[in-house]
Amino acid sequence: MTDPRRIAERATVTSFLNCYLRETGRGEWRDVSTLNSFLVCKADAILVLHLQTQKLKIFAAAEYKSPTGRHQFQLPVFSQVGDSIPVPIHYTTFLALLVEELTEGHGEANTSELHIRVIQSCLLLETFIRMRQHAPKELYDLDQTFIQSEQSLLFGHTFHPTPKSRQGFPEWRQEAYSPESKGSFQLHYFAVNRSLVQEKSAWSETASDLVRAELLQGIDLTNDSAKEIAKYVINKSSTHTLIPVHPVQAEGLLHESQVKAWQQEGSMVYLGAMGREYSPTSSIRSVYHSDASYMYKFSLRVKITNSMRLNKRGELDTALEAARLMAVIEPKLKENYPHFTIIPDGAYLTVGESTQEESGFELLIRQNPFVGEEGRRVFVMAAFTQESIHGEDGLLASLIKEIEVQEDRAIKGICLDWFKQYLSLSLEPMMWLYRNYGIALEAHLQNCMVKLDERGYPERFYYRDSQGYYYARSMADTLENMLPGIITSENVYDDAIVEERFGYYLIVNHMLGLIQSFGIAGLIDERVLLLELRGALESMLPESERRCSFFPNWLTRNTFRCKANLLTRLYDMDELECELEQAIYVEMENPLYGGLPAMDVVRRARLVTSRWRREREVERSVKA
Repeated sequence: MTDPRRIAERATVTSFLNCYLRETGRGEWRDVSTLNSFLVCKADAILVLHLQTQKLKIFAAAEYKSPTGRHQFQLPVFSQVGDSIPVPIHYTTFLALLVEELTEGHGEANTSELHIRVIQSCLLLETFIRMRQHAPKELYDLDQTFIQSEQSLLFGHTFHPTPKSRQGFPEWRQEAYSPESKGSFQLHYFAVNRSLVQEKSAWSETASDLVRAELLQGIDLTNDSAKEIAKYVINKSSTHTLIPVHPVQAEGLLHESQVKAWQQEGSMVYLGAMGREYSPTSSIRSVYHSDASYMYKFSLRVKITNSMRLNKRGELDTALEAARLMAVIEPKLKENYPHFTIIPDGAYLTVGESTQEESGFELLIRQNPFVGEEGRRVFVMAAFTQESIHGEDGLLASLIKEIEVQEDRAIKGICLDWFKQYLSLSLEPMMWLYRNYGIALEAHLQNCMVKLDERGYPERFYYRDSQGYYYARSMADTLENMLPGIITSENVYDDAIVEERFGYYLIVNHMLGLIQSFGIAGLIDERVLLLELRGALESMLPESERRCSFFPNWLTRNTFRCKANLLTRLYDMDELECELEQAIYVEMENPLYGGLPAMDVVRRARLVTSRWRREREVERSVKA
C-alpha cells in the first residue's frame, strides 16, 4: 500500500529542489560513496547545497540524476551545521531553509505567501492521491478517453514549487470542482437582457444560439419546475440571452453590487444550476461533456499556480482574432501537415456596458473535437510526465512496454521511433507556422494533446488555448494582408520576446519535459533523444533561409531562457497582470549545445552500423 503523505512530500521536495537548482545555478553533486556514512540509500548521486547565510549544508539523495535537470530526489533530506553529524529534517523545515537563503537581500519577497502555498499544494496532492490510489487503471490506462487523461494530472507541473495551489477555491467543494478528483457539476445560468450582452462569433452561429442549443440537449423542459425557465430557453427570439457560469463564479457574481442592481431592475434573472453535468479539464476553469459540441472556458477569480484565472476583456477579441487568422492559414497548414489541428475558441459572451472592463461573466466557447468515440485514446501531453503513485510503470512506460510486447523488438528502438514520429506531428508544423507567418504558439505540455493509433504511436496532434498566441512584429505586415487590423493586436510582440516565449514553451517545457520522462522511466538515455531533437532542428535550418535568428540560437547558445516559476511565486507575481504578461525569466544551461556529439559524427556512426541493424531485422523476421 502506498503512503499518500510520503508520496506528496517527496514530490513537493523534488519539484521545489529542481526549481531551485534551475533558477539559481547553485548546488554541487557528489558521488554517493563519499557520503555513505549517513546516507544509507540506493542513489544515483548526492546533491549538496551550501547555505552560506545560515552556515549550514543540505544533502539530498537523487535516485535519478537528469542531464536536463529533472532529478528525482528521495526523503529524508539532511542538514548539517559545521562538522556535526547530518540529521534528517522535515520537508517544511527544508523549505523554510531554502526560502530563507533565496530571499537574503531581497526584502520585497513574499516568503509567508510562498510557504503557505507550497504546504497547501502538498496537502492537496496528498488528498488527490488518497482519492485515486485504489483505481490506478484510470490514471495509466492506454485506452483512456480525453477527459480521463485531463483528470489524471495528480502531480501537475514538474517545474513548479506549488503545482496544486489554489487560492479562492472553496476547500469543501474541491472534490466536485477538481479534475484530479474526477469532479463533475451542473453549470449555473443567468438570463440577461440583450441590451447588456456583448457577443461575437467567428462561426456561422452566434454565441447565444450555441449556448441555447447546448443546454437544450441536456434539460427536460416538460416538468412543472422548468416552466419558469422554459421561456428563456425555448424562445430563440427572447429578449434575454442565456449565459452559463461555473458554480464558483456564480457564487461570487451573486454578491456583486452591479449584479444585484441588474437583478432588481429585471434586466438579469438568476436561473440556478441546470442541464447536464460537465467535467473540469486540467485547467480547472474549462469544462467538457463527451456529447457536447463545445467546451466552455470560464472566468474564475481563483489563483492557480501563478495567476488569477480571469478572462480579460481584450482576450475575448484576441481569441476570435486567432480563430479567424488560423481559418485563413488552415488550408495551407492542412496541406503540409494534415495531422496537426488547432482547436479554436471561436465565440464569446459577456455582460456589461463597457467593452474595456470585465464584469466577471466573460465566457469563451471552444470547439470540441473529442465528442464520443473521437475522444478515445486522446492524451494531454502532460499526462506522459506524471509518475505512478504506486511506484510501478506510469503511462509512458506502460505504453512503450506494450508496444515492445506487440513488436518484439528493443525498447530503445521503439522510443526513438515514437519520439521521431511525435516530432514530425508537433515540432515541425509549429516551426513551419513561425517560419512562414511569425506565429509562435504557447505550446507547453498542458496545452497539447496527442491521439494514439491502435499500435500506440502518435497519430494526430492538437493545440489549444487562445491566450497562447504570439505574433512576431517583423511579420505583422504579412499577417495584416491576411487579416486586416491584426497589426494592432495585443498579441503582436517584439521578435526577441516572441523567440524567448517560443523557445521556453516549445523546447524547455514541452520537448525537454517529454525527454526527461523517458529518462526517468528508465526507457532510454535522455541524451539519445536530445540528439534526435537537435537533428530535427538542424534539418529545418536550410528551409528557414535563416530569416529567424532564433533557429541557430537554439543550437549554438550556451544557455536557454526559461520561466522561473519559483522566483515568480516568491515575489507573488501574477504574470497575466504584468506588462507583456512577463514572468521572471532566467538563464539555464542549454542541453542541445554542450555535452552532445556533433550530428555529422552521429550520422557517420549510424551509417557504419546500418548493415548490422538490417541483418538483425532479417534474423528476427526469419525466427518469426
